[in-house]
Amino acid sequence: MRYAINQDGEKIEVIKSGDVAYCPGCRGKVYGRKGDFNTPHWYHKTKECDTWYEPMTQWHIDWQNKFPLENREVVIFNNDNTIWHRADIKTNKGKVIEIQNSSIDIARIYEREQFYNKNNLTWILNGASLASHSKVQSLFKPKGFEISLEIPTHIGSVSNYDMDDFQIALRENSVVKELQNHTFIKEFEVKRGWYFFWSFREFVDTRTYTEMLEVEVQRLFRELYGFGAYYKCKEKFSYSHYLNSTSYYYDIHLVKKNWRKFIDIMDAKVYLDNLNGLPPDMLLDYRNNTFIPKNEFISRMFEC
Repeated sequence: MRYAINQDGEKIEVIKSGDVAYCPGCRGKVYGRKGDFNTPHWYHKTKECDTWYEPMTQWHIDWQNKFPLENREVVIFNNDNTIWHRADIKTNKGKVIEIQNSSIDIARIYEREQFYNKNNLTWILNGASLASHSKVQSLFKPKGFEISLEIPTHIGSVSNYDMDDFQIALRENSVVKELQNHTFIKEFEVKRGWYFFWSFREFVDTRTYTEMLEVEVQRLFRELYGFGAYYKCKEKFSYSHYLNSTSYYYDIHLVKKNWRKFIDIMDAKVYLDNLNGLPPDMLLDYRNNTFIPKNEFISRMFEC
């Protein structure tokens, strides 16, 4: 158990071995245990009151930490308050997430999906421990690459700076022209005289081009306004490069090896983390065979 409650009813973690607090389920005393190897946790001196108790892992804790404190390890009671269990995560909208690192028998899966309501429950499974030799194969389809540059409209510390003059000189720069005339250019425009925007229909190394663009802006600024002038106001320049939101992974194929068969028994939504071939910022939506960014998954959990 990661969290207990103190005498003021506040959710607390173990600070040192021997700490005493209260179980949020049975309200009995629990004791802190913190060592060099074990994950800090609270324990009952007698029998653990939650029959679904499983040891915590760092992966488990890292997932809980993606959510606010109030949503981590939430005690949920049944309708007549006679049975309780600690959900790994429960959102303010009532959605429950169970983070599963180890094998679980079919009967326990059924119990959890009944207790939490399978339509309201989501499983996150650790592919590193539950499908250690399985692998995801996929193709990445970038639909667009973009670069932007914002130049300042005025600079108090450089009295002779003129935005119009600078943007005209910048448009004559070799790197700017190379980008403007690139084979894959889809769109180029200068908005309001201070916002430069390039969009490409195929792969372009936007990071390298952005770095080149910054070097050229510094050089041009130095030529026009003197050595060191750029460093007086460099925070007023803004550079960005990114893939736009239409980029996606497709043709996803899961090769199952050392696959725990209980995964296919689960009726609730199932997402897998830490699979070989799975981008580290993604989850595999097992039912729909699609990838979803972890930050998008978390956002969805807080939606109605």
